[in-house]
Formats: sequence, structure tokens, C-alpha cells
Amino acid sequence: MKQRNLNLLISAGLFLLSLLIYLKFLGPYVYWKDSGELSSTSYSLGISHSAGAPLYNTLGKLFTLIPLGNVATRCNLMSAFFAALAVVIVYLIMLKIILSFKPSIPITKSNFRLTLQSFDTPINYLLPLIVALMFATSYTFCYYALIADIFTTYTMFILGMVYLMLKWKEERNLQYLFLFFLIFGLSMTFHPTVLLIMPAFLGFILISNFSSLKNVRNIVVMICLFFLGVSLFLVLPLRSAYSPFLNYGRPSSFPSFLQLIAQKEIYKSILFEFSLKGVLTQIVVAFYFFDLQFAWHLGCLALLGLGYFVRRRRDVFIFLLSILLLNFLSFVFLPSIPSLDLWHMDYVLLPSYIIIFLAFGFTALLLIRSLKRGKMLAFILALSLFFLVLGGQLGRNYILMDGSKDYSAFRQGKEVFKNAQRDALILTDDIGLNSLLRYFHVVEGKRRDVAVICTSFLGFSWYLGNLKENYPRLNIPDYLFKLCDDTLKYDDKNNALIGRSILMSNKTNPTYLIFSEKHEQEILYSYFSSFPQSFILRIVEFEKERIKTPFTLTMQKLDKE
Repeated sequence: MKQRNLNLLISAGLFLLSLLIYLKFLGPYVYWKDSGELSSTSYSLGISHSAGAPLYNTLGKLFTLIPLGNVATRCNLMSAFFAALAVVIVYLIMLKIILSFKPSIPITKSNFRLTLQSFDTPINYLLPLIVALMFATSYTFCYYALIADIFTTYTMFILGMVYLMLKWKEERNLQYLFLFFLIFGLSMTFHPTVLLIMPAFLGFILISNFSSLKNVRNIVVMICLFFLGVSLFLVLPLRSAYSPFLNYGRPSSFPSFLQLIAQKEIYKSILFEFSLKGVLTQIVVAFYFFDLQFAWHLGCLALLGLGYFVRRRRDVFIFLLSILLLNFLSFVFLPSIPSLDLWHMDYVLLPSYIIIFLAFGFTALLLIRSLKRGKMLAFILALSLFFLVLGGQLGRNYILMDGSKDYSAFRQGKEVFKNAQRDALILTDDIGLNSLLRYFHVVEGKRRDVAVICTSFLGFSWYLGNLKENYPRLNIPDYLFKLCDDTLKYDDKNNALIGRSILMSNKTNPTYLIFSEKHEQEILYSYFSSFPQSFILRIVEFEKERIKTPFTLTMQKLDKE
């Protein structure tokens, strides 16, 4: 069988196997975190956070048209679909690197055929399959493959760029380089952290074939293709002008549009605002995340594979190692951003996980090629490794990644609205819960009379504007807009003061509180007394004077277990 046909057959089988695994564990409904928001913006073509995600929402809209289950399930299916594609690309990357290794003995006319046959063996196809399935069943990647989120699609685009770089290096075909810059531009619409690993790609281009950049025409084509991909951001102001229910940042004007897509807070914090204590803490967190993906002994074996890799393909080794280091450093410098929940940001390290899995594959390749007893023993060892590693990964993550019966978010959202009276106000500092309740508003049209207010965003004028449009009965005084600071900085004290003013202006509305931050509660609710109703707190009385012990009752966060 020709190599190309064999690759197509294995790739198709790997895609179907990965997709079946994800469908087995796929979330049946909307989930926590950003799942509710992204499902809603995909359904309504709204504006989501993190640079608006226009490409994700456009693709998500196509998946919501599939007549299968509910809207959230269809968006979950999109994550599984692109995750399976990403797994296939991991296989192709590993295979291309292995087949590019030169044989350890010189090739001559007399031994050319023998050397080629011994080098291109089934083992070379089996090891990339192992690595791809290890990555497919790793904890973080599999987690995001089961829910509606951008990170499997985002990872697929990064892997696609790596594969295009290797193809261009091998074939010297400028079409691959042009396609790379187009995909680079498109990937910018997913998450701003892709820009932080881009120096590795540009460095690889420079050391591989600098002459390609000497041609002015080539440079112009690359820049145009990049901006063609980035131009998808122009969808955001067009959609924002129609005032969708979810309109993050309200990028209808040019300043607000730049504010949304620039994500200056992330880049500024990583480059200029960091502390040694935060960096050291985040290194510990990073190793904790690494331990979630693979056992520590596999990580140690990966070091052996890196040594083998650098002797065989130093240029590709430097390229992939640069991606790993840049990605790791961008993660450890993130603690300076107070608005981020860093213990739930394991997705940032997805490119690093991929490189380590590839290194493990090189270790296995080194061990198998070191055998002196012939091909059969090597093949048996590779086959045993296949079942051992895959079985170990599935067994290790089986309970953790099974979301097929997880209706917790649906039940909690339903319970919140069940307890809320008509024209009520629900205030929460939980962004995940906020996006979940908005899903019920936007997609299912439930309880639109209840105003859901996320206090984490109250310091932004665009958010107050959204509240006025989404909930016409809600009274928001105009002077509150002057208290807002739209520089993407989160000020809990200012948010609390604005929230308290909104409550004072809507005294007749039943108000419910779902909070987790004690310090924000003390600022926001020191003038109010409350009593528990179900698992949320309802404000029942406005005090004229500040009470000394306003928290005689325990503020409880929703139980998400």
C-alpha cells in the first residue's frame, strides 16, 4: 500500500476513534465556566469575551443548525469534532518528524533499497498513533473536547501551523508558507496567547530558508494573507451595532473595538507587571498541571527522547523547544493579572503538553530502534506499548473526564430561576454562573423578567449599557456611568459601590445574592440584611445605618459538585 493511502486510512481511523471516545463522554447539556456564554454567542452570533471569538462563534452557529439534541449539545459536539481533527494533526506531525530522521548508516547504491525498507516500517506509523491517542486522552485536552469552549479549535489551529511549517521545510513550497500566515491571522481571533508563541515560528522560518523573506512580493503576500485572517474581527462591530443580548465590550465604536481585540492587559502584565513570588508559585502550578496530563515517570522518559531528537533533527528540535519555552514562560508570568483564575488555566499550557507527548514518542522510538533482535521483537514491543499506554491513559482519566451524565449546571440554573420571584434581581460574582443563566435567557428564552447581574463587570460602562438594553425595567442611574473605568482593570471596591447603587435604585425588586468573595460582600452588602432561600441569599430589608455585624448568616456559593 502506498504511503499516502496508508496515511489517509490511519488518519481517518484515528479521527473516528477519537471522535467516538469524545462522543462517549460528551457533555449532554450546558456546562460551567465559559460553556454557557460561548453556546449563547454561537446561537445568537453575539460577542463573547477574550477578543470576541468571531471565528469560533461563526463555526458554532453552523453546528447549532444541526438537528441533534439541544443547542448546548451541538456546541459540545463542535469541540469534540475539532478535537478529533487536532489528534489527527498530532499523528501527522509525529510521523513527518520520524520519517525525516536520517538512517544511522550511510546510504549507498548498494544498500539504498535495504536501508529504505528497514527505515520505513510499521513501527514508524504505530508510534505516532500512540502519541496521538495519548494526547487525545490527556486530561485537559479531553476535558475541553467534551464541553463548548474555544480551546480544542484553538489547539487545532496551532497544530495546523506547526504541520505547515514542517511541510514547507521539507518541500520548500511557498504555498504552505502562505497558508501558514492565513491560519496565523485566523488563530488570532480565538485567543491572544497565540501571539506569545509566534516568535518560535518566525525564528524557524528565518533559520530554515531566509531567502524566502528576501523577495518583496512574498513578504507582501504573507502580510496580506495574515491581515485577511485577522479581518474576521471586523464582524464584531457589525454584530455589536445590532445590540445582541451578549455584547461583550460593545465594540461598535472604533476605540471600544480596539480595546476588545488588543487584550493589552495580558501582554502588559506578562512583559512588565510580575513578581518573583508570583512566578515561583506559578511554576509549581504548572508542574501540577503537567502531572494531570501524564505520570511523572513519563515526563522523565520524555527527557531521554529530547536527547535523541536533538541529534536527529536539531532544527525541528529548536523550533518545538522554542514553542514549549515561550508557552511555559507566558504561563508563569500570568499571576500579575488579578482577574484571572489561574488554577483553572491549564488550557494555556496545551502547546507544552503536545511537545512533551512528542518527546515521549521519540523516547519509545529510541528504545525500539536500539533492539538487536530484529523487527519482530521491536514490533511486539511497540504494540505492547500501544495498549499499555493507551489503557493507562484511559484508566487514569476515565472517571475524571466522563461528563456524559453531568447535568449539574442545568439543575443549578433551573433551581436558581425556580426560586426567583418575578422581576427579581440576581447578583453574582461568579462569571461561570452568570454565563450559565444567560444561556437560559438567550437560547431557551426562560425567565427574561429576571435580571442577572455579574458584579465582576459592573465597573465597565459597556456592561451597564448592556444591562439597560437587556432589562428595560432595571433602573440604572446615569451617574453610575461616570464611575466606570473601561481600561480592562477589575476594581472590586468600585464594582461593589456601583452594585450597591443599583440595588438602592431598585428597592421594589426582589434581590438574590450568590457570592463567593467575602471582601466584596462586606463592601456591597454592609447596608443590607438577608436570609437564606434555598442555596442563595435574598435581600429582605434595607438598613438606614451601617450594621456592625452584617454577616450573621453564612454567604454560600452554589455547590457545583
